[in-house]
Amino acid sequence: MLATQLASAPDPVDYYLLGNADVQASYYNDAVAAYEKCAASGPLVTQCKSRGESAKKMPRRKWAGSIVCRSQWASLRSWSRSSDMNP
Repeated sequence: MLATQLASAPDPVDYYLLGNADVQASYYNDAVAAYEKCAASGPLVTQCKSRGESAKKMPRRKWAGSIVCRSQWASLRSWSRSSDMNP
């Protein structure tokens, strides 16, 4: 992602790779955005358009997963605090 943020003129191939990584991590909205930028120009226009359309059809990531992780983290944090108090 830094390659697209730091470059004055990002390489479309970087957006293609970023889109692939986003799909693997189930960040489909981000993948669609990356593929759209890739499809604007460069050697992978056809592939980016195809993958962007595929990513649009993928199920959207659910926020419930992150809430579960936060609640698990909170319970672990409270457990560690209580165990620190009781040696």
